[in-house]
Amino acid sequence: MNQKQGLALDSALTANNVPHKLVFMKNSGHAPRFFNKRKRDSIIYPNILEWIKK
Repeated sequence: MNQKQGLALDSALTANNVPHKLVFMKNSGHAPRFFNKRKRDSIIYPNILEWIKK
């Protein structure tokens, strides 16, 4: 998802009061959770756990 799409999705979710968290990752490609273990373990998973704990 590019930055413009991410911001549009964030706006739509916010407008509809849907709990969410938007996290941008530079140079990560479209599916870093599948192909980039370092980013997945250091950025994606910690953000998911932090969001769930709230």
